[in-house]
Amino acid sequence: MIFVPILDDAIREENETLTIELSDVIGASLGRSSAQLTILDNDFSAGQVRLVSSIFETTELDGKLVVTVERIQGLTGVISVDYSTFTPAGNNSATPDVDYVAVRGTVSFADGERFRTFSIPIIRDTIPETNEVFGIRSEEHTSELQSPDHLVCRLLLEK
Repeated sequence: MIFVPILDDAIREENETLTIELSDVIGASLGRSSAQLTILDNDFSAGQVRLVSSIFETTELDGKLVVTVERIQGLTGVISVDYSTFTPAGNNSATPDVDYVAVRGTVSFADGERFRTFSIPIIRDTIPETNEVFGIRSEEHTSELQSPDHLVCRLLLEK
């Protein structure tokens, strides 16, 4: 029996693999001469949250904008991130409760869950207008989540 000491640390990393190989056998024949050893990481990460795109687009005809959030670099435990819509300064800004419904909510991930979506209602009107934008920003978050400060959502002119 061969004992390989494993040194524990607090570093979150991928599982690590090494090969143990026997050689220079004296007085016997050598059957299986190597084995693979995998050291499983025991420092599990809750991960981070990111939006799958920096720009989401929809039309009034769609009736809603679906935003996909992805959990990366760890899927352990339950985590959540709060979000809200906002109107950016400048021209072509969409108007809350005229062009879209201003929302605030929480996206929660179960243990092992990688993707979640949430929807923002888009209001259909008959006013001729150009393409407009509004934003989504992360509010507070739990665990070790990181999210962009905001993202741009475009309402495209109906054609």
